[in-house]
Amino acid sequence: MWGIGSAIGGIWFGTRRPAMTLSRQFAWLLAAVSASFLVLAFMPSPLWLGAALVLGGATIAPALTVENSLVGRLAPAGMLNEAYTWMVTVSVSGSAAGGALAGVIVDQPGGLPWAFAFAAVVLLLAAAVAAVPEGSMARADRHAGERLATDLV
Repeated sequence: MWGIGSAIGGIWFGTRRPAMTLSRQFAWLLAAVSASFLVLAFMPSPLWLGAALVLGGATIAPALTVENSLVGRLAPAGMLNEAYTWMVTVSVSGSAAGGALAGVIVDQPGGLPWAFAFAAVVLLLAAAVAAVPEGSMARADRHAGERLATDLV
């Protein structure tokens, strides 16, 4: 269900031309993924869970698209392979560590909703870091834009 939602979200996002910077889009999309995890904690039945997974999944492909675009934009041309490798390595490592912690949370009485809340909080923290207007991501994105403008002249 998550994959179906992600495909729909990716197709929809691919037809848009967002006006905000990539770093700003990334912050908003991470916040949307966070919200989609939090909603999962409150699903009363498998049918509602399926619907929530489709809707939440619609945030995943756009977030990954923007993430990949940021890596391609910010990494030096000669280091793109390494940059994408690090992006995947950090993502998979974070997912593994988060999954292990969520497993410990789920094993506690009434822990299932708290595991979703845990994932939502981690994603919300990532969104907050990405949203800092003068943070490292915004500065790097702005610098990349200036570099691109200079290269085109």
